[in-house]
Amino acid sequence: MRIVLSIVLLLAMSLFALFALRSTQSGATQTEQAPVPMKTNGVALQLTFGLKDVEPADWSGRLKLSTGRLERLEGSLQANDIIEGDAWRLRSRRQGQGANARVNPAQLFAVFDAPPNAKVEVIAGGRNFSFTLDDLAYGKQILFLDSAVAVERTPLFAQVTRDPSEDDFPACAAAPDGAVWCAYVAYKHGTQIDREAVNQGKFDTLVTKGDGDQIRLLKFDGGQWSGAWNVTEAGWMSGVRRWRWMRRARLTSSGRRM
Repeated sequence: MRIVLSIVLLLAMSLFALFALRSTQSGATQTEQAPVPMKTNGVALQLTFGLKDVEPADWSGRLKLSTGRLERLEGSLQANDIIEGDAWRLRSRRQGQGANARVNPAQLFAVFDAPPNAKVEVIAGGRNFSFTLDDLAYGKQILFLDSAVAVERTPLFAQVTRDPSEDDFPACAAAPDGAVWCAYVAYKHGTQIDREAVNQGKFDTLVTKGDGDQIRLLKFDGGQWSGAWNVTEAGWMSGVRRWRWMRRARLTSSGRRM
């Protein structure tokens, strides 16, 4: 039910943004988060290593660009994984046990500021392969090293929130002036379970306190994402208020509300 309500509210906010959001004012509080620059003219790639691994394997390596610049190299790092500049130390890893066990590939995401004819040379797991950026098109996956490695082009990306909350259910819409507004739900974690107390028969900490959702709003002006506006107060949709509709909040100077 929480998911359904969140989605409904986010869709409503997106439609509102499409027709009404032209400028913001102090009716909604903006966080102190610094704006996040985001380029729109680079090339982003996803590299997946170990597609055919039946046992965990080392896929450490590095990449070299013939011309242009590697702007970012990122991945979901686990224990002992490292990314340093254009080099990395990664392994495919086993997940699960027994008959349900499987080996998950390792993944990297790279962002380049380079011309289409730039050549990318990759060394991984002691082997090497190469391609040019214009070999890759959206929706087209290229396989290397006997189909053990896949490379595909992805949309450009940037992490636009830095808060410790869990940020989910984004809904975005373009305004008439070209700006993109994105609403999302930020979930704040509450108190931790005291396992030692539970083992002693004290169960008070099993009831989480201080948690809850907050609807926030971001703006992309074509060059950077703004800090977030808090559309609702923190803890909205928590406790006894969980199923109440929020009060209307003014988000524009046009007098329109939602």
